Amino acid sequence: DRDVTGVQTCALPISRQFHWSSVVLVTTRTQDTRARIITERCFDGSTYVVTAPLPRSEWPYEIVYGWGALFKALFVTRTC
Repeated sequence: DRDVTGVQTCALPISRQFHWSSVVLVTTRTQDTRARIITERCFDGSTYVVTAPLPRSEWPYEIVYGWGALFKALFVTRTC
């Protein structure tokens, strides 16, 4: 998945290496819940989410994609 891949492949290994106690995720409103869920599965510290604006033209696709990806994160891929 687009936004979570960076968290899993980059941020989490760095957070372990430098003993971070918190992370801040910057994502869109349509991805914030899923990004938080997946990050909190893999990271023991505090997770903060900040949302960035999304052009209105992208909302229809992002809403459909986001709900599908959230369903997958909740019920299919439940591991880190």
